[in-house]
Amino acid sequence: MKQPMRPAVARHVQQMAASSGARNNPERELHLQVANALRIMLPQAVVWFHVPNGEKRSKGTGALLKGMGVLPGVHDLLFMIPGLPLHSIELKPPGETPSDAQVTFAEHVVRCGGETGVAFSVDDVLRLLGPWLAKAGLQMRGRLS
Repeated sequence: MKQPMRPAVARHVQQMAASSGARNNPERELHLQVANALRIMLPQAVVWFHVPNGEKRSKGTGALLKGMGVLPGVHDLLFMIPGLPLHSIELKPPGETPSDAQVTFAEHVVRCGGETGVAFSVDDVLRLLGPWLAKAGLQMRGRLS
């Protein structure tokens, strides 16, 4: 489901896609669509961010990041919702499943009182977020058409 984008966001996404090959990468395209929807719809009280653990890197960069504390399996999106523990969403293209490290991360989130889920589309992300926001007395801003 393609989401309408603000012109400035659309230009930014278009530039990123052109330079990064997003159109040939279903997971990257999904990430861009979800990020656009979250920018439009999440209330400002919610802090969210993407964790760039994926992507191919040189062995040297990988070793440096590991030394700096990068944790394998951390989910793609983390959410800080007022009054709630950390929540997370792992994005996957249809047909793919979370890795063992991603399952372990989900178990840590739940053990700490948070909630987590796997999403295969923008709609999946919004369905997961709705109840989480409601627990904090928040709701989405508007609707995507």
